[in-house]
Amino acid sequence: MSIRVLTCTSLTDGRPQLWAMTGTGDVVTSWQIGGTEADPKWVEWQTFTKPAGAVRTLMGAPLLDGRPQLWAVTTEVGVFTICKVNTHPDAAWSNWTKFKVP
Repeated sequence: MSIRVLTCTSLTDGRPQLWAMTGTGDVVTSWQIGGTEADPKWVEWQTFTKPAGAVRTLMGAPLLDGRPQLWAVTTEVGVFTICKVNTHPDAAWSNWTKFKVP
């Protein structure tokens, strides 16, 4: 798998989660499953839902309540965002929504 873009943010329990855009335009994710080990374990890369259009870049950051949020810029449609639906680290993700830009 070739990776073109990589971004990271933390889950609400502090574990990092990575997202990557592959050379084929897919979005994949992995997150740490071991907490304080010297050599932490990670979930195998998994396909992550992507917004409409071809993803050009990704960025992740935490919301004020600690939930991770991800933004994607697409070529045809614009900027989209997605976040966890609540603060539980295993919570579901919302649907991608269009992010209003100037």
